[in-house]
Amino acid sequence: MTGAPVPACPSARRDQLAPDFFVVGSVRTGSTLLRLMLGHHPRVCRCDEMEYLVPGIEMQSAGRPIEEYRDFLRYDRIFQLSGFDVPGGADLRELGDDLFRQLAERNPDCDIAGATVHNDFAHLASIWPQAKFIFLDRDPRDVAFSVMNLGWAGTGWYAAQFWVRAKANWERVCAATAPGQRLEIRFEDLVAAPEPVLHKVCDFLDIAFSPAMLEIERDTTYRRPSARAAASWEQRGRQRDIAEVETRIGRDRIAAAGYPLSDYPDVDSGALAMAGFALRDLWHRTRYRIRQYGLYLWLASALSKRSGSQAWRRSVQLRLDAIDNAHLK
Repeated sequence: MTGAPVPACPSARRDQLAPDFFVVGSVRTGSTLLRLMLGHHPRVCRCDEMEYLVPGIEMQSAGRPIEEYRDFLRYDRIFQLSGFDVPGGADLRELGDDLFRQLAERNPDCDIAGATVHNDFAHLASIWPQAKFIFLDRDPRDVAFSVMNLGWAGTGWYAAQFWVRAKANWERVCAATAPGQRLEIRFEDLVAAPEPVLHKVCDFLDIAFSPAMLEIERDTTYRRPSARAAASWEQRGRQRDIAEVETRIGRDRIAAAGYPLSDYPDVDSGALAMAGFALRDLWHRTRYRIRQYGLYLWLASALSKRSGSQAWRRSVQLRLDAIDNAHLK
């Protein structure tokens, strides 16, 4: 499918401050690729990650003062990368709307605003009940292996939980929204045939497809989608890890999601096996963090969290954040 170029909207200043849509799903599903494509549409404001929205919702639900959330934002790594000013407002809805106002001011020619959230994203529907949700799914084994490569989990058993939690959050979103407010797409379809999938996304958002959405190589470090990125677990995954993911999630559930199964038998999930999973997970994550940050900074991080000194903890966290930022793609 092809589409005529969509001109920018020089007079289309946003009349509302609330987000029009959220891209949601597990980490490592290709959400960065999708949000970059959306952000290249002439009518869409940059669809940046806003993981920092959810802690604010949780703080508000717990009855904690809004100033505590503003203080959280001052030290949150992703928020600091955004370049936004710490928002004003009496509650989370007003603070969130202030962030989207700032986003609109940066993109005066756009009239559609969205954001990407991976963790506990079901909370978003309680603050912005009219927003649309695009759920990006991916083979859970590919999600798990990508998570393990980043040191966020050390076993297939624990890495599988990222996909499981995202699915649970999506079920809550589906229960809280109307059918016309939500769309499910798969990473495998996006990389195999990006233009038809993007047409579907644009139809969902009530905007015309723009060829500019496929031009992400022009000003980002990402390449155009390639079908080779799908089902990499079949070539790169270890048998033990694949079996752990399939056992943890359940073969029926993976098959129901439309993904083929391996021929590997289920792993033991008894008490002794669970203890082994936990030890392997801890060892892998610890070893990764020491390689990433160095032994001294890793120790400082562990000790500062137990010291009760907020100043020391924040000082160490800023150094960790600087290293993480240096590794961003």
